[in-house]
Amino acid sequence: MKQKKKKNTPPRTVQVEITDISNLGYGIARDGGKVLFVQHGVDGDIAQVQVIKECASYDVARITELTEPSPYREPHPCPVSRRCGGCTYVGITREHELELKRGTVESALRRAGLSDLSVAPLLSASERFGYRNKLQLPISFSGEKAVMGYYAPRSHEIIPCTDCLLQHPAMNGIAEWIREQIEQLGMTAARHLYMRCGRDSTGSESLIICLVVRYLPSGIDRLGNALRERFPQVSGFLLNLNDADTNVILGSRYIPIYGSEYVTDCLCGVDFRISPASFFQVNHDGAELAYRKIAELADLRPGDRVLDLYCGIGTIGLSVTAGLSDVSLTGIEIVPAAIKNARYNAEKAGFTQPDDPYNDSTASGSAQNENRPIRGRYARYICGDAGDAEPGQYDVIIIDPPRAGCSPELIDRLAELAAYARSLVYMSCNPQTLARDLAMLRERGITVCGKLTPIDMFPCTGHVETVCLLSKLNAKQHIEINFDRLIRHDARPHGFLSFGSCVRLRPVRIGLVLPKQFFIKAVPFSEGWSFTTVSCQVAVRLGIASPARIQMDAFAMVAKSAVRYSFTRGYGYGKDQSERR
Repeated sequence: MKQKKKKNTPPRTVQVEITDISNLGYGIARDGGKVLFVQHGVDGDIAQVQVIKECASYDVARITELTEPSPYREPHPCPVSRRCGGCTYVGITREHELELKRGTVESALRRAGLSDLSVAPLLSASERFGYRNKLQLPISFSGEKAVMGYYAPRSHEIIPCTDCLLQHPAMNGIAEWIREQIEQLGMTAARHLYMRCGRDSTGSESLIICLVVRYLPSGIDRLGNALRERFPQVSGFLLNLNDADTNVILGSRYIPIYGSEYVTDCLCGVDFRISPASFFQVNHDGAELAYRKIAELADLRPGDRVLDLYCGIGTIGLSVTAGLSDVSLTGIEIVPAAIKNARYNAEKAGFTQPDDPYNDSTASGSAQNENRPIRGRYARYICGDAGDAEPGQYDVIIIDPPRAGCSPELIDRLAELAAYARSLVYMSCNPQTLARDLAMLRERGITVCGKLTPIDMFPCTGHVETVCLLSKLNAKQHIEINFDRLIRHDARPHGFLSFGSCVRLRPVRIGLVLPKQFFIKAVPFSEGWSFTTVSCQVAVRLGIASPARIQMDAFAMVAKSAVRYSFTRGYGYGKDQSERR
């Protein structure tokens, strides 16, 4: 936005009431009909502010006098909190921070035209400070002095700080010591300091340090020896070479100096090997909370075929399937190092890699194996694009894309995948791109089931994670069947299953083939495995290989609950056309 130029005009000062706060930490007020963003303002503040920047659609101001402080204000515990671009919510109460983050999700949905969707109360599992298991600090030289810290907002100015309140206590003191050593050695090739810590299922802690350099500097062996002697808890030290003039922190080449090149962390009872280039949630407790929510929404069952898109090192897929003895897991990720870690993690978790991805054991999608049960734990990880997944092969789909969300092409593929799957669980770290993607998926017949659940994965910041369940449901293409009388099961190999006659559905998996496209939506009311119906007659032929095959779970009964359960995409016809909606 182009800034208006005003010559010889003194700064304008006005009194405003701040009514909201953005996820970037700016208070929001109005000066006449114009939006005013107030630095470090909190909703509820009444303050004198000075306009420091004027734009066409908004102005930016700073507080000169706080006339009446907001009840949500609290003291700043960090000395650089007003200069660093990290902790945007550090000056407000914890309770208000959680309310704001839930409001961020609601606001994003509203702007995307999805105001009919509901947002559940925000979940939080961790303390406000000391939760980050990863540290990334830029390094620069001012003459002979090394500067290490965090970038100021919207700039490359480094605010000196090596002891952030958010970082894990295991890292305390190490960053400042390394800064001093780099300064003494004149190691001007240094660009970034990267640290990662973890604790495996046995309680053993590990911490690795990766120094990103433009070229191989002299004195690196001296630094490595001193580091090993001074901090014996550091299990590994390595260099990363990156001479590219970009904002990408890590290059492609690593040089081990000593010890391990990875750390191990335990999530939901599963150990994960994490290399520097691999994605892993920075908040251990928050990640466990999110993954348990994903498992709850996915409603995983023995024999399920699970697709984990943007799988990284396999954290979500391996965590949510930890309790299943019979399951087939497929992960797709574009980073080769992450796929290597995922395969190792899957093997350690008791999964085997099938020689033939379409063999009987995995039941992964060939016509002859579709109905054969999965016996055992099978996992395969593919290095490729998320859009490469083939429809019709999975019961549950889990996707956790980057902040940019999904491309239109991937949205189209997700709609195809969801048409054959029982459920699609979407996890997002960006409410704006999540709302955009949900709107596009709705246009393709994929809707949110229940409420979206925000999770506070990043306390003190404006970021929020969100998890939601989606399924294929097109009201113009489904028949709703209400069950109201007891029915029993009498299905012969090539007979007919009639929802209008006496049928008892047992807790077994049934393969259905139907001649025309529509969706069957069942509303169970009774206890146990008994279902009844009078709404309409629907006949389906069992055991036929064409034109298309779907999997229907007949044991999705919840006792004494009027639970709407959407069977997946099928092909068939309704004898009573009045029931078609």
